[in-house]
Order: sequence, then C-alpha cells, then structure tokens
Amino acid sequence: MSQLMEKKSELFGSNDGRRDGGPGRAIRGGGIDKRNTERDSVTAKRGRAAEAVRASSNTTSKISAARKDQNMKDAMELKKKADEAMKKTWKKWNCDPFSAAPLYDRAGTLFRACDEDEKGAEAFLDGADCHLANRNYVLAAKSYKEAAKIMASQGKVFAACDAFKSSAQAWMNAGEEGKAGEYLIQAAKQIEEENEDNAANLYVEAVCTLVPDEAALGDDMIRVIGAREVFDEATRFLIQSER
Repeated sequence: MSQLMEKKSELFGSNDGRRDGGPGRAIRGGGIDKRNTERDSVTAKRGRAAEAVRASSNTTSKISAARKDQNMKDAMELKKKADEAMKKTWKKWNCDPFSAAPLYDRAGTLFRACDEDEKGAEAFLDGADCHLANRNYVLAAKSYKEAAKIMASQGKVFAACDAFKSSAQAWMNAGEEGKAGEYLIQAAKQIEEENEDNAANLYVEAVCTLVPDEAALGDDMIRVIGAREVFDEATRFLIQSER
C-alpha cells in the first residue's frame, strides 16, 4: 500500500503537493501560462491590425484632401479660361462660345466634386448659355439640367424650376418633345408646394408638348408618343390640387 502511495505521489503529486504548488499544480499552471501567452499574442496582432487600418485611413484622407485641392485649382483655372474666351478686347472683337462651353462644363463638374455647389451651378449655367449660342441644343439642355439638380439639392426650388424649364425649352429646340415634357414635369415638381397655380400650368404645358394640335386623343396616341408617365404625373397633381 505504501508502495502504491509512493508511486501515485511520483506520478501525480501528493495532495499537499498540489496545494503547495507541487507537480500537479505545476502542470496546470503551465497550461494557464500558455493560454495567457496565446491570448496576449492575439491581442497584440489585433492592435497592430487596428493601427494599420488607422494609418491607411489617415493616408486616404490626406490623398482625398490633396485631390480636392487640385480639383479646386483645376476648376478655377478652367473657369478663368472660359471667362477669357467670352471677353471682348480690342484685339478680339468677338466672344468664343465654342471654346468656352466645354471649359465651363468641366469646371462645373469639378466644382461639384469639391462640394462648391454655388460655383458649380453657375458654371453649368454659363456653359448652357454658350451651348445655346452655338445652337447645340442637346448639350445646352444637359448643362441646364445639371445646374437645376444642384440648385434643387440646395433647396432653391424656384431657381431649379427655371433651370429645368430652360432645359425643357432646349430639348424642344432640338426636336425632342418627349424629353421636353419630362423636364417640364421636373420643373413643376420643384414648386408644387410653393406655387400650385404655376405648377399646374407647367403640368398642363408638359402634356401639351406631347400632344400635337392635330392629334386625336386616345391610348394609341399616348403609346406612340411614349408619354404615359407625363400624363400620369400631370393627372395626379391636377386631381390632388382639385384643378
């Protein structure tokens, strides 16, 4: 019996040994130390990964700021060149809207990318006027639309309405009655709450642009023109406002 107890003590340690940090205690203690080491290693790796992410984010922010500064400089330079092209001097008797139009449009795009909405809208409007002078009605309509979208995002509903109306007129000049009606609808939507009378007139005008005077009303005509959405929007508002 005593031999068995001695053998047990050799293999597992005595009870006193476990309480006093004997072999059995040492075995378990070693396992705990190993787990603590592994946990510390994982924590360190996570810390390094988080630091790398922060460093990357800071670098990206610096690059974005640098790009924004460059875009702003480019936009100002483009607008300056466009303004110069539209000026008359004693050496240059005529404006040059052909050169100025694309410069204004590019400046407007860069201003908008830099969150300079006021400058962006102004540049697009100047570009649209140049396109009109060039009788390029499609590009004029697109530039007016871009200006209108910017002003609508700023809450300038009446200015946005006017720009959408100008876009619609340019589309009419280009022979695109469908698009003209679409942008008259956009113009009307801007002022639905502020001026119901003018909004109603614009909805009616949008429908009239799609219905030639000699056309017979009916579903066949509507399908040919492809203006179901315009009719639906106009009808919705006119019924809603009890017109």
